[in-house]
Amino acid sequence: MLDKELQDNVMRELDWDPQVDSAHIGVTVKDGAVTLMGQAPSYPAKYSAVDAVERLNGVRAVDDRIEVQLTEDDLQDDERISQEIARAFRLNLVVPETSKHWCATVS
Repeated sequence: MLDKELQDNVMRELDWDPQVDSAHIGVTVKDGAVTLMGQAPSYPAKYSAVDAVERLNGVRAVDDRIEVQLTEDDLQDDERISQEIARAFRLNLVVPETSKHWCATVS
């Protein structure tokens, strides 16, 4: 497969995948190696773009140069992260009761 044909296939795949914002992702191909450049609004969106490319025939390698641009709403301080971890432990039925007791003291 020619690099130009593979590049077209990659761009179509990125456009097709609803979890990918392809408007901010550039694609280059050389000898079957695909380079993704640009920005994604989240880590899941970035990983979805890479996954979409990896599932295509003819792709030999993927060089992921996509940068994640988090908004202020996405940023969390250590206290908020600690509270969310404690909440997840309390809701998990598999976590031992001793750990759940620790979680109650954290939150």
